[in-house]
Amino acid sequence: MGIPATNDMFKEHSWYFCNALVRANYRNVLKGIEPTIEYLVLFLRNLIVGENNELKNRYLHIRWNDAKPQNEVSEDAKPQNDAPKPQLTVKEKSVVDIMTGNPRVSIDEIASATGISDSTIDRIIKSLKDKGIIERKGQKNNSRWVVKG
Repeated sequence: MGIPATNDMFKEHSWYFCNALVRANYRNVLKGIEPTIEYLVLFLRNLIVGENNELKNRYLHIRWNDAKPQNEVSEDAKPQNDAPKPQLTVKEKSVVDIMTGNPRVSIDEIASATGISDSTIDRIIKSLKDKGIIERKGQKNNSRWVVKG
């Protein structure tokens, strides 16, 4: 008893299988890309069940529209109640999420985690401070971010 599979499927579709594994684990918060197992499922259904799904690498490509505005307001940053809350851009939301998870995070660490330059992180932090979303508490070398919103 077992799965009647051979290495032929892996041999013929090794590149697709490798890329499907990457897509199953790839996440990019700034671009709204989440992991998906749909491509692995297609491969495994062909392998195990004997289906004949079309396995092409072009289906795995992530289509990101570079023309999309950088300051688009994220859906979950919109006000949830009657009290007006400042709306956050996608980049601002990413920075706030990182600060919430690690209040002692440095600007360099935020830049590294988001792929945004240090100078842009500085501008985002200034904007968040101006909006009253964050503030810095503590001494210079022993401080933390406080997220108010």
